Parts: sequence; structure tokens; C-alpha cells
Amino acid sequence: MSAKNNDRFINPYNFVPFGQRSADADHAPSGHGSYGGSDLISGTISCVLRVETPLLVLDQDAAIDGEPIRVQKGPDRKPLILPSSVRGMLRGAYEAVTSSRLPVPVPGPFSIREGTDRAREKFPAVVLPDSDKILKVWVAKFGDVPALVKVSKAQVRDDMLGKLLFAFLKPGARNGTPWRVIEWSLNPAQGAAPEPPEGGVLARGFLLSNPNDFPGKRSHIFVPYAVGSGARAQLPLDPQLFAIDESFKAKWCELERRMKETHPGIDFSLKPGRTMLVTLSGQGGDAGIADVSLAQIGRRSTALEPIDLLPSSMTPATTIEEFSPADRVFGLVGLEEGSPLTYRASARVGMIRPVNTSIASDPIRLAPLEAPKPQQYGFYVRAGHPNGRGASGKGTTENPWATGGRNGDELRGRKTYLHHPGFKGPVDSESEAQSSKVRARCVKPDSEFHFDLRVDALDEADLMPLLALLALPTGHFHRLGHGKPLGYGSVRLEIDWSRTVLQSGEELRQEYRNGPRAEGAGQYEAKVAEWLERHAGQSESWKAWMLSAKGF
Repeated sequence: MSAKNNDRFINPYNFVPFGQRSADADHAPSGHGSYGGSDLISGTISCVLRVETPLLVLDQDAAIDGEPIRVQKGPDRKPLILPSSVRGMLRGAYEAVTSSRLPVPVPGPFSIREGTDRAREKFPAVVLPDSDKILKVWVAKFGDVPALVKVSKAQVRDDMLGKLLFAFLKPGARNGTPWRVIEWSLNPAQGAAPEPPEGGVLARGFLLSNPNDFPGKRSHIFVPYAVGSGARAQLPLDPQLFAIDESFKAKWCELERRMKETHPGIDFSLKPGRTMLVTLSGQGGDAGIADVSLAQIGRRSTALEPIDLLPSSMTPATTIEEFSPADRVFGLVGLEEGSPLTYRASARVGMIRPVNTSIASDPIRLAPLEAPKPQQYGFYVRAGHPNGRGASGKGTTENPWATGGRNGDELRGRKTYLHHPGFKGPVDSESEAQSSKVRARCVKPDSEFHFDLRVDALDEADLMPLLALLALPTGHFHRLGHGKPLGYGSVRLEIDWSRTVLQSGEELRQEYRNGPRAEGAGQYEAKVAEWLERHAGQSESWKAWMLSAKGF
């Protein structure tokens, strides 16, 4: 997102800091159907959703190659917004402004790209068959023969993995093109090296491979540790052997633990034929293995996990007494089957009804959006020390995720996307390749939807933030659907007070005794405006979220 004067860049998202909840904010919910309490409020909130910027609710399952992605439609052939989408939008906002706990655990360790300096220190290694030794191979170019040779999947069989192999290498047809393996010799005669074909170079080595079925990384690289220019000559590339001692086993166990958290079901055990990358310490007879990582070239698992930088007050509840406001209002789904913490929501979104909607006739072009990159420490973490250089890691060659961070650093907060004031549609740049963009259809601005929000036995402390999010001041918007970083999906919520009914337990008892009341929930309208003005000015979380909802 560019500023109006086009002379600076503004991130399309912001962070709502993790605020402090009051001492009595965490407690068990009242329970569903607890209408006897005079201070518990139940009823139906009638809501209006108006589209401010083009809304992308896409039917990706029905996408056809080469055709614009269509708007998701219901049986009436009108735009369809799922109640779960609106519920997720409301919950995210409610969690942020009330500083509630996260509903699910923060993801564990992830892999990060190595810096150039670190990558140069890593050497391919393999556990030798029937041995307690690790073969370490210096990665260095030997004359005109490359140290690493990529191998196509079609050339590799399972019985080749983890074994020492003879391979015949041949350079590409032109200078600078990659070398390739033209033939394998798995079982050469005892004490003899096979004759290379014409133009080929003999090499002995092993395949550097990721674990079987490692997602998206089933690649192989041949690592020669001896190369010969003739049939018999063997020119060593300085292989070294290191024992698998207790120190190394401890390093591998920690690596195995971290990888199983992110990739369950994959075998990461230490066994003959296991390939890896190692970093050395010391020289000569004092040399040893200082660090080990899987054979993902250029990547390693982080030493620091996001949960290490998360305040304890933000971690998911472990008992029902620890439920934060969002857990009580929007419920909680236990991570394990039969978890006692599974709790049904006390605020439930009904069907989203299209009232006055239209779909743009011409598709729009969307610039490609990549997945979030939590590896970027400086974006997601803020420095906790006043005299530091910030959390970006400037001045160092190490990613703090890899080194364990710095004292006092903490996560910035919950990510929220900024509203783009004045945005009505895309502006294609002539310098951008149109073929790289995705075409999609959108719901036009000023389209209107209605829905009901049913609340069940909420106390006023939990209800008021929810009402405030449904009745924001003019010029403040929620974000819904796809393309939020590009400005799409700003929607405004309003409460139709004339159709809203909210009653306390005492009022419900009086209704059963004396018949239904004629008035609705008009008494809350002025109360919500007053409550929002007071809390939005005092709470840092409210102020940060309102800034994103307004945009700039």
C-alpha cells in the first residue's frame, strides 16, 4: 500500500499489541441456557453488512484454468457469504480488542533459509552402513568437476539411498551448463573401479537426500568424495570420519523432536544411510561436529519457537476457569477428541441473507500474493530492550530465530489488515506482466447483506465489546474475504436496533409472567456509543485495532 504522496511504502497490515486483561477477566462461562441470572443477557441482534470495497468471496473449488474465478453463490444464484466467515472475522476482532487468549497453540519451529556465511560452513555427511561413524565430506570444487551434482528423480531407486556409489559424470553440452549423472555402477567388481564411458568422469560418493515423503523436498544430490580422471585413478576430496558419540546423539534427538512437531508421521531416526548437513568446530585432531541439520540444502529448523516470545496470558486456556472473554463468547474447540475444554459458542451467526447485491460484470486482476513469512523476525517480533537496534537483527548475519533471539524480545501482537480509504478497484500497472495475475469476479461495493447474531446468557462485560464491534463509528470497517492486503473486502457492520431484542434473566421471567414486551433493545444503543468512546480511548488494543479499521 502506497501513501498518497507515493514517496513511501506502508505495510498493508498492522499489529494489535497483546494488552493486559483485568484480574477478573478470566473465569468459567455461565453456561448455556443460564437464564435465571438477572445480569445475564440473551437475545437476537439484527445486523446489516454493507460492502465498502470490492468483496472477493470466491468459489475456488469450481475454478477453471484460464477462466476468471467466480463468486461463490447460493441456491438463489446470489452471492453467498458463509456464516463461519463472518464468525471468524468477528472473533478475530473480538480477540484483539479484549486481549483474549489465542484459541489454538502457536505453530512450533519452522525451517529458515541459511545466511550465506552459515551455508558455506555446512558439509554433506552420511551415516555409514554397519558403522558408528559419520562420513563428513568437504564441499569443494575439484578442478573442473563440481562438488555437488543434481540428480533427477527418475535416476534414483530406493536401493541406492544411503549407499556408497560409483557414478559417471559428464559436463553439459555448453560451457556453464550443469554436470549430470549419465550412468550408475552399484556393484563394481571387488577392488576394481569401472571404466567410464567416453567423455565421462568417474566419481565415488553418496546421494544427499531428504527423508522419504518429506513434503515438497524429494530431491537428490550426488556428493562425490573421490573423483578420477581415468579408469583406476582415485583422487580423494578429503573425507573425514567422526564417531556418533553421546553429544551428537543429543543434537540429533533435539532435531528429531522439532521436526516431528511440524511433520508428524515422517521417519527422522538416526540410522545407516541417513544423510545430513554438519557444521564443524575445531581443527585437526580437535575437530568435532558442532551442529547438525537435515539435508534440506540451505535450510534448518529454528532454535527459537514463536511460543517462546508469547506472553503466558495469551497461551490457550488449559482449564475452563482460564477462559478469556473470546473463549466464553465464541467457544473453544478441544484439540483432542473428547477434550473437556470443548465449549459451544454463546454467540452464533445465522445465515447471511443477500438483500441488495450485484456482481461486477468485468473480472479484476489480482497481483499474486504469497503466504505469510514468519521467518522474517523483524516483522513479527519487536525488541524488548530500550538500547537495542530493534528486532530486525540488523548488524548481524544470523537470523534471531536460529540463534534463540535476544533477551526481552516479544511478538508484536495479532496481525490485522488495514482498511484502504478510497479504494474502489484495481489499478493495473503497465510495467506488470498481466499473465502473472489472477482474474476473479467480485461483489460490487454498496451491496448489502443481513444476518442475525444470537447471544445466549452473556454478562454485560462480555456483551458490550461485541455490540461495539457491530456498531463502529462512521469510517471504520472490518475485513472479509480474499485479497485483504490489496484493499479488497472492507465491510461495514451496523445494528438494526428496531429488530434487535436483548433481555436479561429478570426481563425474561417478567415476559413469561406478563406476556411479551413491545420494546426492543433501544436502551443499548446510547450505552454502546458511550462504552466505545470510553474504552477506545483508554485501551491500547482498542486504539491499535481502530486505527487499522479506519486506515490511513
